Amino acid sequence: MTISNTYAIPVDGDKVFRSNKHGQAELKKMPGVQRIFVENRDNSFINQNGLRMVKVLIVSNSKESSDACYQKGREMIMAIMKNQPENSYSKRSYTGNYNVPVDGDKIFRSTKVRFETDLRGNHPNCQIRVSHREKSFIKDGICMVVVTITGPSKVEVDALWIEGSNMVKQLLAEMPRSERSDPSIGLAVPSIQKETKEDFIKRVKNLIFAREILGYKNHEDCSDILKLILMRERDGIMDHTELGKAWQSNREDVMLDDIIGYEVPCDDWGAHAEIWQQAQINHPTLNVVA
Repeated sequence: MTISNTYAIPVDGDKVFRSNKHGQAELKKMPGVQRIFVENRDNSFINQNGLRMVKVLIVSNSKESSDACYQKGREMIMAIMKNQPENSYSKRSYTGNYNVPVDGDKIFRSTKVRFETDLRGNHPNCQIRVSHREKSFIKDGICMVVVTITGPSKVEVDALWIEGSNMVKQLLAEMPRSERSDPSIGLAVPSIQKETKEDFIKRVKNLIFAREILGYKNHEDCSDILKLILMRERDGIMDHTELGKAWQSNREDVMLDDIIGYEVPCDDWGAHAEIWQQAQINHPTLNVVA
């Protein structure tokens, strides 16, 4: 009899199940274990503890054999993660490529532009690379280069791009024709969809969530978040606890298992998340730790 069981493991230690050199060969030798498959990291997800996870499929002759293999592999992963460097894969897991006009690429390229300090300062966990101007191309009559941004999540990478692209738009609007790379071409501003108030609020709430997953205790260094707070207070909203932990009073940490009264299985992270969420709703004065 052959059965398959799926588990979630941290990306930072998935090489234990993925590579023969780092542990897969040893795990395959366990009684009953037949094959081990690890999903592509592009399909990874973030769990309630802020860890980037990936699914592993274990094929064996019984669930007990699969569970034993998973538990042994998990112990090996925990040993690896104790010595994991800060700049690990899960800390930089998303890369986005964007087109920007050559006339405005210095917003992302140069440290001497007045905007640059704010841009990098607001997103210290992101890296910015701009392609060489010799590799520029024409799109819709505009000479463009590619900006590559790498960061912990798509939310934070997109937030940096939106902030930077608005700076580009402002810079181009102020640039005299004589200073353009091709003065014969009229002022061309990249087509940046204007962000509505609702979209801005949604984006910044997602940004707060992403930053707190990464361990931020406050958000005073991020202009977009401060802008949202000011916007809410102008609308008469003075209680910001719904936005994130930074505005919530210190609450006692209580383990989810202690709240529920039994050990919550982690085989299905979706079901696990629902149980955790309901427990947090039922105990608003506590910080339920998954």
